[in-house]
Amino acid sequence: MKHLYTIVLGCAISANATAQLSGTKTIGGSNPDYPTITAAVNALNAQGAAGNVIFDIRPGTYTGQYSLGTVPGTPGTITFRNSSSGAQLVNLEYDASGSSDNYIFR
Repeated sequence: MKHLYTIVLGCAISANATAQLSGTKTIGGSNPDYPTITAAVNALNAQGAAGNVIFDIRPGTYTGQYSLGTVPGTPGTITFRNSSSGAQLVNLEYDASGSSDNYIFR
């Protein structure tokens, strides 16, 4: 019976583990990896990165502030870029109330 508990516990631990981010991820638009920049930043801060990560932001307006902490894992370059090579814009907006919160990314 002792071995059964060990196996069940091992399955429970691995089910909660999440892989570190790597490669290219999409934000916004149809069927994205992350619906918002906030969701992508939260995943990066929580899961970490293994190598380079590129976030392709689909055209639209995104409102908010985003704070990248020390990214866990072995991150390479973290890039947020416009997914469109055309004239479609990605707009980042935030209405700061003072100098202490006058940022979009930090």
